Amino acid sequence: MDILVSSNLERLIFSLSGDNDEITAAYMESLSKTGRYTVTPQIKREMDQLFWADYCSDEKTKKLIYATYRKYGYLIDPHTAVAFDVLNHYRHDTGDNTPAIVVSTASPYKFADSVLDALGQRGQEQGLALIDQLSAATGTAPPKPLLELKGKLGRFDRVIYKEEMPKAVWEFLK
Repeated sequence: MDILVSSNLERLIFSLSGDNDEITAAYMESLSKTGRYTVTPQIKREMDQLFWADYCSDEKTKKLIYATYRKYGYLIDPHTAVAFDVLNHYRHDTGDNTPAIVVSTASPYKFADSVLDALGQRGQEQGLALIDQLSAATGTAPPKPLLELKGKLGRFDRVIYKEEMPKAVWEFLK
């Protein structure tokens, strides 16, 4: 996920700049005009003390979804799997084993095809039928709002894979 113009980021910069609205506005203007800004060394140091970041590969994400389901019987989505992996990297790299909570914000049913793939069960179905397949494979209940999508008209009929996204964006902008 790449979200540069974020109200949360703007509030963070405001706070770390000592509630300086002029500096914050200048950063946001630079971002709008040039696509970038560079914070002061002091703000950078404070951010480095507050945050730790890492990444998780697609393959590792699949393995974590599978391992979590097999070990705990708990079905997680790809975002939650990434969060668990990054927490593990953080603990390994820093030695900090403070108890932590990973908050899941997405349903695995939103990513039924990917979750089925992670569980070693290729999605045999298409579209919303994947929800039923994931439910049958795991014995878990899908969220009611997703079930209510059945029978509604689809708004989109095209799938764009991540490798094709730059070309698709350029075509859209023409």
